Amino acid sequence: MRKEDLLAGCENSIYKILDLDIRKYKRIKMFVHGESIKSENVDKVCVFMRLGKDFTNNYYEYEIPLTYSDKNFPADQDSIWLKRNDFDFPLQLLVDLKNKRDNDPSGDLATLYEISDPERPDNKVRVIGNPTIGLVRGALLGVRNKNTATVQDIEVWFNELRLTGLEEKGGFAALARAEIQLADLGNVSLAGNFSTVGWGGIDQKLAQRATDETKQIDATVTLALDKFIPEKIGIRLPFSAQVSHITKTPEYDPNHTDIKLKDRINSATTEAKKDSISCLLYTSPSPRDRTRYRMPSSA
Repeated sequence: MRKEDLLAGCENSIYKILDLDIRKYKRIKMFVHGESIKSENVDKVCVFMRLGKDFTNNYYEYEIPLTYSDKNFPADQDSIWLKRNDFDFPLQLLVDLKNKRDNDPSGDLATLYEISDPERPDNKVRVIGNPTIGLVRGALLGVRNKNTATVQDIEVWFNELRLTGLEEKGGFAALARAEIQLADLGNVSLAGNFSTVGWGGIDQKLAQRATDETKQIDATVTLALDKFIPEKIGIRLPFSAQVSHITKTPEYDPNHTDIKLKDRINSATTEAKKDSISCLLYTSPSPRDRTRYRMPSSA
């Protein structure tokens, strides 16, 4: 990216439309090189990256003060691609920033909320709106002139945007079934299954594994109630009942799909807020929940 006469307070950028879920990755990295032949106003020029649903109202931003390479271009690669210019930060930093903003009484969705990167304090991290790394619609890369004077010329190279480290935590599942025969009175069947976050088949990709903890209990009762009636009356009175109960605990807050539900609950400042978040626990009767009665006519 090359720009001449970058005015004070202005920025120049490029973008790419994406559709990515990057929650399972740990860090994002990219090499950056900057140079300027004519300009001397280079002390407050920054490069930045935006990730989000859009680039105006819902995005994360990471900003780095740009250090220019030596004009003589030494042969040493590290003198061209300076380490201090590289984007290299944990994705959890973005999530923690949004969570902190949401629990800050002065935080506002409509304005930029900013902190310094704890690993590199000169770098700034910002959030506005409600972006999520669970659905990144686009990535924007740019250069910003924070000087009070025009930068006469600037050239910036962005190279190898990549994601590193995978959260490979697996899950497990269990299934149990029991049946009780009540002589000639009837029988009772019980079944239950349990699966954790990360459960999936060996042929599934990491992103296809379960993102909910699921508990399910099924019970079926079948009885011949006519056994309690004298046989000479000649009435058959079968009874059948089925009940199914499912509880799902999502890994992520459905309203903030890159913040884990347990982290949202733990960071809530009041009991009322914790209770409102806990309501996202999904408990539902199965469509098969019903009790059936049958009383056919006697012969």
